[in-house]
Amino acid sequence: MSHQFWRCHNDETLGNLFRFLREMMPERGWRVEFREWSDKRSLSANNLYWEWMGVMAKHFSRPNQQYTKDDMHDLMRHQHLGYVDKKIGKTELQPQLASTASLTVAQMCHYMAKVDAWAADHGCLLPRPEDGEYAKYREAQS
Repeated sequence: MSHQFWRCHNDETLGNLFRFLREMMPERGWRVEFREWSDKRSLSANNLYWEWMGVMAKHFSRPNQQYTKDDMHDLMRHQHLGYVDKKIGKTELQPQLASTASLTVAQMCHYMAKVDAWAADHGCLLPRPEDGEYAKYREAQS
């Protein structure tokens, strides 16, 4: 067993975690890490982000140069998230574009704010539904 994730937010879930640890102790020792819970990016933020990538692809495409959502996604990650080192065994690969998949809600919203500003600076106004996570984040930042 490599990883177990427990979200302990009440006495019941904490009790379940302790029972699990007690059952596993005779088998082998455990390293336990505690971190404050943070949700991964929301489905609504993800859907809005990919809608934005489509709007940007259409906006920046020209008859002789067509862009896709994935092209815009790569460009935005290059501009705003950067690169990460990747190693497989002893082999070091070329730096890879950072992924958005593991961003928390707050990190995704911060990234989307950078994308939104970049697009506006380049003449592309992106839609902003007022009922999503991104709108709530922007309101909280004001």
